[in-house]
Amino acid sequence: MKSISYIPFHKPTIPKEVITSIKESLDSGWITTGLKVKQFENLLSTIVGKKNIVATSSCTAALHTAYTIAKINKGDEVIVPSFTFCSTINMLVNMGAVPVFVDVDENSYCIDPEDIEHRITNKTKAIVVVHYAGMPADMSKINKIAKKYNIFVIEDAAHAFGTVYEGKKVGSFGDVVCFSFDGIKNITSGEGGAVVTKDVGEF
Repeated sequence: MKSISYIPFHKPTIPKEVITSIKESLDSGWITTGLKVKQFENLLSTIVGKKNIVATSSCTAALHTAYTIAKINKGDEVIVPSFTFCSTINMLVNMGAVPVFVDVDENSYCIDPEDIEHRITNKTKAIVVVHYAGMPADMSKINKIAKKYNIFVIEDAAHAFGTVYEGKKVGSFGDVVCFSFDGIKNITSGEGGAVVTKDVGEF
């Protein structure tokens, strides 16, 4: 029987200084929190350009936090793209909210602003924007619609860390932004996520 040859989807790049940093964390006695987490949050703040950043155990946890910040309650309708990862929807269903699916743009696979306004009702509490594969959604149009109807905007930016839109880093457009640092993302901490909120006075 011939052996099967596998072509890897990708090979992770782990510099020696990262391995050294991980060893320092383990040797410090802190496994899940500690100084490294604060350093990580500060670094994210510098990159994204926002002060209010909190690291989470996953992007799913970040989404749950974002929905809580948006005060989404049972029966509230939340606009979501029809093409997304299950966590975007699962957290809403878990909270008793009603996901309202909107079409996606055929070029970017991101939520289509032209379809959003048709789905808004008096029960609409928020719009969840999912940036896909590094491609940002049209945040200018989406924020304009959200402002018109006074609707909360949440960015699921699990696929968009480092993405630039209209000269600004993704993470500075929505009311709350969620990032992922899962093992398959372009920047990873093995697992984990982050929540970014507007600075005081911007809400």
